[in-house]
Amino acid sequence: MASFCNRCVASASRSLSIQSRTGLQQAPLASFSTSALIQAGAKGKAPAKKVVKRQGGGFSKAKSGGAQAKQKAEQAALAIRADLIGPEPDLSGLHEFTRGVTNAQNVGRPTRFSPQRWDMISAFGLPRNIEKEFARDTPTTVIRESSVALKERLDKASTGSSESNRILLSGSRGCGKSTVMIQAVDSAIASDSVVIYIPQAINLINSSSPFVYNEASQTFHQPALSAKLLASILTANKDVLSTIKIGKDVTVQTTSTSGASTSFAETDGLDKLVVAGARNEALSVSALEQVFEILATQTDSNVLLAIDEVQALFMTSEYRTPDYTLLESYALSLPRLLLDYISGRKTFARGSILASLSFSSPRYQPSLELYHGLSGSLPCPYPLTPYDTVNDYHVAHAKGFQVMNVMERLGLGEAQGLMSIWSKKGIVVHPTDELFLGKFAESGGNAREFGRGLSATLAI
Repeated sequence: MASFCNRCVASASRSLSIQSRTGLQQAPLASFSTSALIQAGAKGKAPAKKVVKRQGGGFSKAKSGGAQAKQKAEQAALAIRADLIGPEPDLSGLHEFTRGVTNAQNVGRPTRFSPQRWDMISAFGLPRNIEKEFARDTPTTVIRESSVALKERLDKASTGSSESNRILLSGSRGCGKSTVMIQAVDSAIASDSVVIYIPQAINLINSSSPFVYNEASQTFHQPALSAKLLASILTANKDVLSTIKIGKDVTVQTTSTSGASTSFAETDGLDKLVVAGARNEALSVSALEQVFEILATQTDSNVLLAIDEVQALFMTSEYRTPDYTLLESYALSLPRLLLDYISGRKTFARGSILASLSFSSPRYQPSLELYHGLSGSLPCPYPLTPYDTVNDYHVAHAKGFQVMNVMERLGLGEAQGLMSIWSKKGIVVHPTDELFLGKFAESGGNAREFGRGLSATLAI
């Protein structure tokens, strides 16, 4: 080791002598070292880099400019999206949809829904396809021949009992049944009728909400769904409900084990009962039944009960008992209440029942019992064999419906109205006769497929 140190000192001496002979500046001995500690000692202490704690634990060195780079990237992305979206379409030129324009002279006329009434309709929810279409768009519609026919039937039924006014909308998938129903709901709201609209009846039986067995009624109560429906009824009909008196002393029982109750006087407005049930789930099931009974007996206001995806009420639900047995729909409180009025066991003294079939979900297609109960009014797509079993209760509930077929194909005027709406929204920039006739032929006149064809075409 001593010899190694001597050699190093000798080498350093030779280097210094060479520098002195060649005139080079003499460098300190520390400059020959590659150690960061030695260099720091020679040049002075270097500033330490900032150490930051990571979100998930541990430490790392802070990166300079990271936040600024991220902000610039986000601004660039927003600018790109803004260029792609473009200006919001101007639909102010469209006539507002009203009861007055729903007539034969205006078939095919493009219109837009009133924002106020649309908010009332949306309080109940919307069918899945319509909710997706108008999620970020102005709700628009076209007056159809089926719209005019349904409006005339409901106008005639507005002063009669719901026992003789139970209408079932039928037609192929995508023909526009849900849209025609929404038009009827909008007209009913505009005429100060009491509207109860259920756009997704499948949600009443698909086991997506809590339920509890009630020994008194021997049914399974659905308090969350009942409270939600009451809140929607209040939002859409608040002014009308305040003018309807309860008419009798009403006591609403809770579903809890305490057995508590809330009482209302006969002079109270119906809106007070609706508010109580909407705010307290323990009262909601009993309150909803009382609201239906009061609406059934009064004659001051017309009542429209509109149910989309109604086929869900005529089949076995996905709710299960503690022993894992599937429940029928009529064993649940809300479907059972609706079936009471659909079947005619209970009626509105002044009102109508409007129901619609939906073929969009393969899991919830119309049941054999529903076809059997309609007694040939709706052609069954599959034959009835001796090996098929039917539930007599479901069959009995389906009797009494008056089937109304929505037009399978759009008329040329109705299709032109849809084309005009898509053009105003900027989806079709340069509409031509060739584009219109081509998409109309491709869709076979089906309203949904015609709209999809136009939206998928880059007509620029």
